[in-house]
Amino acid sequence: MKVFKIVLFGIGILIGLTSCSSAQKLLKTSPISFGDAYCQSWVAGIQGGGSGINLFIPLRTELPKGVQLDSVYFRGQVTNLKRIEGNEVMYAAYFRTEYNDLKSLESNDIKEKKNHKSQMHNQEFPFELEDTECVVTFKKGIETMYFKIENITQKPSEHYPSAPPNKQQD
Repeated sequence: MKVFKIVLFGIGILIGLTSCSSAQKLLKTSPISFGDAYCQSWVAGIQGGGSGINLFIPLRTELPKGVQLDSVYFRGQVTNLKRIEGNEVMYAAYFRTEYNDLKSLESNDIKEKKNHKSQMHNQEFPFELEDTECVVTFKKGIETMYFKIENITQKPSEHYPSAPPNKQQD
């Protein structure tokens, strides 16, 4: 019986160690030089046109050789990062929200739906983040790495018009 307890205890320790090693570990320093990240909410000008939050992450320099930005965790969601072409090195992530979404407007139980969705995100979301924090996922070779960006500023919301402006002819 004593041998059985020792074997059972050993198996428990092995399971515990392997599950800990698969967790996402945040780097304390990053090989990427991030600038000041900011986010901006938007709402479409027509009912049911949707809404969302755009997250912008500038880089101070080009990505180091062999490093590739992948995705970002932000406010309970995760999505891919996309490079924005322009004068500076900038990456963006586009998150949809339920506000002004046609499916949400058609539903009679919006509050119940939002509560269920937030509970699902809490169970699946691997990081505990404030609204002013995100975790960037990047690959260095074949290894996936995670780095937390803090102090994300919120810019004023964009409210898009319901129709394009009238073109006046001269």
